[in-house]
Amino acid sequence: MLTELELFLIEQTKITIEDTNLREEKTKGILKGHDVDKLENLICSILESKQLRQELFKTTFRPALGHLLSLLLDTFGCSQIDIEIRKKCAYLICEITNLKYKELSSNFIAFILPGIFLRIKNVILQQIHSIEILQFSCKILSNILIISFLPLFKQQNFDENKLISTSSIIIFERNDEWIKMAKEKIFPQFCSILTNLASSKIDLIRFEAVKLICTIFDFKGEFCGDDFNKIAIDICSLLYNDEQIRISNECKHLFNKLQSENANFVETCLTNKLVNLLKRLENDVINATDGEIPLQNLFNVLQMLGSDSLNNLCFSSDFKELLLNSILSVLVVDKQKQLISLVKNSQNLQENLLPPLKFGINSKIIFNFALLLIVLPNFEDLFDILINKFISTSTTNTTDIKLKTSILYLISTLISTFSSSNNNNFDQNKLSNFINDIISILKLFDSLLEEEILDSEIVDNLPLNTDESCLVGLIFNCLSSINLDKIAAKNRGDLLYETLKYCSSSNICVKEAADNCLNNLVKNSTQYKDVSEMIFENAHLLMFKILLAAQDFPTNPRFPMVLSEMILRCFNPKIYFKLKGALDELLFWLDYSNQKQILLLLFCLKNYCKALYNWFYPLIPSQIIIVDEQQPSTSKVTEYSDNEEETEDIPNKNVLEEENEKYLNDLNYPLIQNLVTILKRTKHFISSQYLPVQLNILDILKYSLELVKNYENELLPMIHQNWHGLIQKFGNEFEENSNFHNDFQLSNSEMLVTIKSVEVIKTITLISKDFVYWKIVKEYLPRICGLLENLYKQTLKSTKILVVKESVIKHSVAFKLQLALVESIPTIIENSGAFNNKNNLQRLKEILILYSNFEDKNFQVLTNEARKSLKRLAELEEIKEN
Repeated sequence: MLTELELFLIEQTKITIEDTNLREEKTKGILKGHDVDKLENLICSILESKQLRQELFKTTFRPALGHLLSLLLDTFGCSQIDIEIRKKCAYLICEITNLKYKELSSNFIAFILPGIFLRIKNVILQQIHSIEILQFSCKILSNILIISFLPLFKQQNFDENKLISTSSIIIFERNDEWIKMAKEKIFPQFCSILTNLASSKIDLIRFEAVKLICTIFDFKGEFCGDDFNKIAIDICSLLYNDEQIRISNECKHLFNKLQSENANFVETCLTNKLVNLLKRLENDVINATDGEIPLQNLFNVLQMLGSDSLNNLCFSSDFKELLLNSILSVLVVDKQKQLISLVKNSQNLQENLLPPLKFGINSKIIFNFALLLIVLPNFEDLFDILINKFISTSTTNTTDIKLKTSILYLISTLISTFSSSNNNNFDQNKLSNFINDIISILKLFDSLLEEEILDSEIVDNLPLNTDESCLVGLIFNCLSSINLDKIAAKNRGDLLYETLKYCSSSNICVKEAADNCLNNLVKNSTQYKDVSEMIFENAHLLMFKILLAAQDFPTNPRFPMVLSEMILRCFNPKIYFKLKGALDELLFWLDYSNQKQILLLLFCLKNYCKALYNWFYPLIPSQIIIVDEQQPSTSKVTEYSDNEEETEDIPNKNVLEEENEKYLNDLNYPLIQNLVTILKRTKHFISSQYLPVQLNILDILKYSLELVKNYENELLPMIHQNWHGLIQKFGNEFEENSNFHNDFQLSNSEMLVTIKSVEVIKTITLISKDFVYWKIVKEYLPRICGLLENLYKQTLKSTKILVVKESVIKHSVAFKLQLALVESIPTIIENSGAFNNKNNLQRLKEILILYSNFEDKNFQVLTNEARKSLKRLAELEEIKEN
């Protein structure tokens, strides 16, 4: 049978057996599937016979056989037929190099090792055509390396006379020199193969890398040694936490075997590897296609090293500096990506989400580092270094702010991880000190960040993410991990005060971070079920801070914002009794502030009135006579006063006696007095030309009038005093019965104010009825008639020049103003009784007819509203006639 095999090979190659330089083209061109089948039958039959096996591994045609099979494995194409032929060839080589024949075939395999190793290397590095071929190739590679580098031994003798031909015998014996030479040549290429396999994105290929090195390691041949152990450690560090569990488990199993054999050697290798990785981490991350890979490798090495060894290293101040500086160097926040995420999603994507990092780094890997660090006995020293570095770094230039941001990013992950763990080794006093330090840093940004409140009706929140806003956002992310239950009352008040201060920020990144911080503080605590309860329970701490800050408004320009957010976010009406002194401070500073400060004060007053409206509307005069001042009343305000401390805000009887006898026992009346005082002190601002001021004043007027509506003696004077400034929003004065100025035009800003003024006029007519009859008839209706006519003409003119989409029209200020005016006409006329004036009514009907006949389909909403208003006016006329 060996003779048949030899003749078959000679026939196929058409060359002498001694000529081992087979040509790829010839082999590829001649051999086909049926030839490989015949070759398979011959080889399998020979391997089944012990005598034939011995002769196979001793005869000279073995080189020809080895090269032929290697060529078949390596040179065929990628068609399905060629792949099947290659798979059969790979299977045959696996059978010839089977480890159960290792003692018999060691010299045979060693003799053909250079050629077959080169062929196998090419197949593996190409990683093409078929995963099965690659798996066969890895199997062949492990077989030939194990067999070729078996420990030296004397082979069993057998009768060489039984060989086919005595001339066919070639004497080749492995020796120490050959093993040393072969290892020097093969090992670097073997390392290249392993690295290539372990770096693949295909799970099966990465698994083959681990399987290959594990198989060779288990046989403990001459191929193993310190160099082999080092490459094994490298592969383990690369795949130690692979996403595929079986790869990760195999790596950990191999590492445990390496460690059990020589723990000191493994620790030394890992320490050297760790230092090298740290030194080049920044360059590796920047230059890598995926910056997270070098970080993951570093994390794997740290995890393999273990907490005890890592803690011993941390006794060295140089190593601690190297470790922290290396990690900080790659924590670079991607401000643009963060801004895009926030702008595209008006609500936060995910609570407690750290900002995205550059270089493709995911925050999860940083949390993994934090998990390793917080269990170290030296963790407090590392934390102290970070805190000192954070405090000592200035905020005067961009580079320092970026470093501060990186430090805070790491601190934030450490605190968040520590807070969620059960580690009791950390001194809570350090956390309190850190809160004080970080709040002191936060105060520095009062002057760097825009403190002015931008009304959402004027402009959206600033789509801007600077280094400063990024740092402030990270500060809040860091603070959001704190448990309020575990910190002192002073720190709790400071923390809530600073957080509320930035909840009104016009910077979207800062506002989102502050809002999330409030929500997370509630989640971390067991005392509060929501933000409202948290604010209410800590209102006394907040008010102490607010009143203290109010003593020096120029130095503390954001105190009105804190008060504003405090009352808006608390839904418990009882908090009103804890706001003692706040209103007085706001009204005091109105007379001593510049325009920017006045806007903040008015913004706060608006939210104060809005909160009162939400808490106590409607306010009805109390008819109950109070015998004991501390007893609760059925009135809306005293309904929520349930303890002696809260009733301190209610004026005593001596003060009440100074008021009208009617309100002597009305415990709602102090609230009315507050609102009247606000209206009196702010009425002159209604004539301001500054748009944000006008909008806030109109809101104050609207909420206050709604609350005072049941107190006629206070309501009517307030309407009268504010009417002149209010009516001016619709145009200048003119003589009675004269036509409205045809050239009168409103700017976009003035239109915004006019829209809000329409709402206030509607409110006034609703609560005062015919008290404003003549004001509506003689001043309001002529103005809106002229205004609607001018707007109609402008709209016709603009639509003829430009073709504008409906979506654009609906968002234009002019369209919104027209819609507000048309929609409000029936309500205002009906409530004020102005339908009795036929002149104005007829003119209004003519204008509404123009709008109802608008041919442009883009104005369909306005057209429909005009028709509704016409219909309602007709109904009112019919009611009058009847």
